[in-house]
Amino acid sequence: MKTLILPFNPATKKGAGKARAVLIGLIVLAAVAAGLWFWLNAGGPTDPDARVEGRVYPLDAGVDGRVAQVLVQENQAVQAGDPLVLLDEGYLNARLAETRLALEALRAGLSPAAADPGGRSSATAEEAIRARMQAAREQENAARRDVEQLSVEHARLQLEARRLDALSGPGTPSLDRVNRARLAELTAREALEEALRARFEGITWVSARLSGTRLYIHIKENEVPLSFPEQSHTPCDLRASSDGVITSVVVRSGLPMVKAGDTVTAGQLLVTGCIPITDDSGSVAEARYVHADADVKAVCARSEAEEIPVWHMVKPETGRRRKGLCVVLGNGKNGAHFVWLFPNIWKTDWKTVTSYRKARIFGDFYLPVHVGFIDSAEISPHEEKYTQEQLLALADAYKNRLTENLMEKGVHIIENNVKILVNGSVCRFEAELLTEEAIAVEADPAMDE
Repeated sequence: MKTLILPFNPATKKGAGKARAVLIGLIVLAAVAAGLWFWLNAGGPTDPDARVEGRVYPLDAGVDGRVAQVLVQENQAVQAGDPLVLLDEGYLNARLAETRLALEALRAGLSPAAADPGGRSSATAEEAIRARMQAAREQENAARRDVEQLSVEHARLQLEARRLDALSGPGTPSLDRVNRARLAELTAREALEEALRARFEGITWVSARLSGTRLYIHIKENEVPLSFPEQSHTPCDLRASSDGVITSVVVRSGLPMVKAGDTVTAGQLLVTGCIPITDDSGSVAEARYVHADADVKAVCARSEAEEIPVWHMVKPETGRRRKGLCVVLGNGKNGAHFVWLFPNIWKTDWKTVTSYRKARIFGDFYLPVHVGFIDSAEISPHEEKYTQEQLLALADAYKNRLTENLMEKGVHIIENNVKILVNGSVCRFEAELLTEEAIAVEADPAMDE
């Protein structure tokens, strides 16, 4: 029996262990780097389909009309200033003639016989012209919406066709399944666009686009009013809503009963809707009642007040804080919540704020996972009495809030003084204002005045 003795080299084993440790470290470092890359989205968005998304830009000619000829072809490159379409001159000339006719009718309103040979009044003729213009404007808006919708749908279908052509290769889903999926998506988007147009009257153009897991909706609002307020023709007078000193009177219909500088009281007649009709001798033959319309402004004195409790609840922080992590799997309240936070062993009050961030793979592709960072601070709620400085700040805030509310209503503030009255546990802010505002309000005509 022979025994073989092999030499042992410690350096060889040590070198092999060191190489193995370096390799494991590189693998761990690569895994950490990949995780950070996906978490922070360091890379740009990628798309295995390698397609280019097209965009549709609605064009506005600046003038209404009918298209007579299209001068460009699809996918043709154009430059700024190149003509795209030709408008129908006959339609434009007809619109111009109609506008001139309406202008002449309005100018002839001073002469009822010339403006309305049929015997109608100039006001009736003006209303008829306005109604015709409004109806024409509504028809043009409807036609423009139809054209914009058709152009958008045409461009979208072209993009979908190109995408389907790119997908019809080896190893891809069947063309029938792709067509059904695209048709379902297109139907859903069309239903959404139609619902938006039906829900909001001011929208003239809407487009929905699905990118990744996000839905983008683009809308265009109508810049032309859809309707004009109807003017009332019911006979009425204008009376003062409050006491004041008249500063200006601008009458559009009716007879003024006051002038600038007069002092009026609430309920006093400002403009009457009774128009006397006199005969050749100057005597009043009869009275005609109209809808009084005027702008009457006056300087008025206002008194406003607000009460607050002297004692109020404060929640200062004690300095003790807790940090935690929250993970939500799914969307909404039905998702699964997992919270890691140090328990409240002190049984005290805490103010907690959680900042959520949604997990994103790349681009517009998001996972239904939310990660929240919890920051909780201990508070010590108790009641405190307002100091003099705090009451002054609250009174100043009340004065500013009152001024903003009145200015939104078109009231001009001349003076605004606030007093602070403390009575036991209640603090009262009393504001004395001097304003210039419209005081004319409609009232039933006074037949006996």
